[in-house]
Amino acid sequence: MGKRMSLLFLLSQLCIVPLAMADQLNVAPKACATSSEALPCRFSISVHYQTETEQNLCLWLKHEAQPRRCYTGMKELSEELSLALEKDATIEIRDMNSRVLLSTQVSVVLFQPPQKRKRRGLNWDLL
Repeated sequence: MGKRMSLLFLLSQLCIVPLAMADQLNVAPKACATSSEALPCRFSISVHYQTETEQNLCLWLKHEAQPRRCYTGMKELSEELSLALEKDATIEIRDMNSRVLLSTQVSVVLFQPPQKRKRRGLNWDLL
């Protein structure tokens, strides 16, 4: 009985230890809707990144050759970006060695209005 109680006590203490917070990358909005005539789709996004340890980071668009911005000694960053996209893009948080820490997709959605239906038949006015 004593061993069971001590084992239960040990397990209960292990459950109390907080787990390490995972790095988080949030981007809003994640999509831009436009018509094919209005390309590129121009919009602003909010990028929020949070980590437990201070790091030197760069904010990248995957298809670009240079980072948008770089930061030193950051645990948290919030940034507003203005984008003009013709196709989907990937936003990445990289360290100074260009190793990707986190990434997320931003979509460009082409809006296609429904085609107008042709009216068929006569205009019946019963009343």
